[in-house]
Amino acid sequence: MPQLLAVSTVRNHLLRLRNGTELGGELLATARAALRDLGAVSPSSDADGEHFLMSLRDDVTLGEGLAALMASGIEIIACREGRPEIEDAFLKLTADERR
Repeated sequence: MPQLLAVSTVRNHLLRLRNGTELGGELLATARAALRDLGAVSPSSDADGEHFLMSLRDDVTLGEGLAALMASGIEIIACREGRPEIEDAFLKLTADERR
């Protein structure tokens, strides 16, 4: 199992965001506008209006995504990796074995 997780690519990050004035839907709209075409932001299962899931395109780095949010006045209070996709890791491992 650790080998499977090691080859997976994390594209999702759980964020706690704040900008001093907005919460929930307003903060979500600001974050979406900030990311533009770099990725997507959606609310997390927490209902506090500060926790969001950021999914980045494959060619976008975490730094680029966070920089876009910060440039719009959003403060990143916390950031952690989302769970890696086990299916992606499995496919990557089995594809490597077939070569």
